[in-house]
Amino acid sequence: MSEAALEDANKGYYLEKDDTVNNDPHGEIFDFNLNSVYVEPTVGNYYYINLTGFSLDPNGDELKLVWKNPGGSDDNIANGADVIVDRIEWGNHKNNISTTNPPDDREYDNTTLLDCPGSLISGQSFRRNPNGTDTDNCQSDFDPLPRTPRPAGIPPPKSKPGAPTQLRVHRGPWNAIGGPDDLVLSWISPTWNWDNLTKNIVYYDTDISNGFQYTSFRIVDPNSTFEGDADWCLLPGYHLDGNDYAFIIHTTGDTVASYENMTGTNVGYKYGITLTSAINRIWVSIPYHSDYDFASDITTDSFPDGEAVTAVERWNYTKQDYDSRLWFGMWVNDFDIEPGDAIHLSINPLGSALPYTWKIVGAHDPDFQFELIENSGPLTDYKMLSLPYHRTYQMASDITAEFPDKTKISVVGHYNYTIPKWEARRYAVVGWFDDFSILPSPTDVVYFYVTSPASYYWTPQVEAF
Repeated sequence: MSEAALEDANKGYYLEKDDTVNNDPHGEIFDFNLNSVYVEPTVGNYYYINLTGFSLDPNGDELKLVWKNPGGSDDNIANGADVIVDRIEWGNHKNNISTTNPPDDREYDNTTLLDCPGSLISGQSFRRNPNGTDTDNCQSDFDPLPRTPRPAGIPPPKSKPGAPTQLRVHRGPWNAIGGPDDLVLSWISPTWNWDNLTKNIVYYDTDISNGFQYTSFRIVDPNSTFEGDADWCLLPGYHLDGNDYAFIIHTTGDTVASYENMTGTNVGYKYGITLTSAINRIWVSIPYHSDYDFASDITTDSFPDGEAVTAVERWNYTKQDYDSRLWFGMWVNDFDIEPGDAIHLSINPLGSALPYTWKIVGAHDPDFQFELIENSGPLTDYKMLSLPYHRTYQMASDITAEFPDKTKISVVGHYNYTIPKWEARRYAVVGWFDDFSILPSPTDVVYFYVTSPASYYWTPQVEAF
């Protein structure tokens, strides 16, 4: 494409293909910035743009250079449609003003590249002739030329970047970033592309009750991706608002979908549970990656006094007893929180802070495993386990399907705070009996009665995304 064809760079251009499957002229778009493409002044100031992965369909496809018309988005140029500056067709073009759905008056008569002599010869290239008449006589529209080497200044074609890893979600301030009303996402970035245009795209979903639907994710800010070597981003007000969030990060080497690496990070969360005076006690699952290293981190972050909660506890498997942080006019005692630990809260029914929404922040660890092994001596073997917020289990029987006999566990149970009572599914001589529904995340925790004499490692199943 000549520099003359791109003289008005400030107004913006993009390349567009047809959607040949749906007979629609508006297909895949390759957006670009003229400041990021290479100009070769020795061959007539032509622009060179890498189109690796952006292929044409021989069934009537075409490549169009389109000017971004600020007047609107209608398919009629007079009403503000983007304007096709130039185009190259591949195969017999089937989209025209009479057959296109919707009609598109930007389309012109056929100029089929395959009609040009030598079009299928390996090593042949074509250059649009500015004096072409845009008719079926392609010999006047294209100049067939030997394929020339890539100019020295053009970098090699782009490829999909590596995938980001180890997403974490923090309440601000984190590393002096943000404030208590904000969320901060951090991750490990991949190796960047040759042109340093690799971008991190943050997707989120506000409803994860039915698992993850990737198509329902939305870009946090469609006008701003996080570029360069950034490995964190600030989301102002995302902790303060009333939404639940699930986050995932992808990378892309460009704005074209074909450059997006669809292997995303682990999922991160912000999830709120509302505590009321009608709830005496509740068990809560904690993400396997969180900033809660101690019980005091929970009380400092969310329960500074006893007006909502009077006890924060966990079940200590090795001693078969509770570790407790208690409110007696001040918080006393403390304990470590390990990945997989479930948290038990005692609610103050007379507390002036109720109802209160505890906003839990953290991220899933897909590599985390629970170790199941019997305690020694006379101790019992009850183990409380946090479940991932995007777990696949709907019933206790979904879990026991992974334990066909009682050689590892003999009971799966939970505390149903909505009734309230303990419910269990047990193994007997004839197999598993009784069942119960898993409560919505994160307000469910399961317990196992462990029977495995040697270490057995269990990873909860989660929704794929």
